[in-house]
Amino acid sequence: MGALGFEGKAIDVMKLFFSQATYKVISVGNRSDLEEMNRAVAAHQISPVIDNVFAFEEAHSAYERLASQNVFGKVVIRN
Repeated sequence: MGALGFEGKAIDVMKLFFSQATYKVISVGNRSDLEEMNRAVAAHQISPVIDNVFAFEEAHSAYERLASQNVFGKVVIRN
């Protein structure tokens, strides 16, 4: 789930706690942070490490590869 502000209904923390759900908090920067990061990536020719590339028809195998947790880099499904 995501939120862009503090408006709206509050989350019932006790209900979440008793559901035994797993959650992780993340934060992201603003648009200017993203644009600055993109300039740095382009300037330094940074590219992601690709573990494996699968055709769209092999998506099931791609998810199995990812689920194995024996990957180094991104698992890509090409459309």
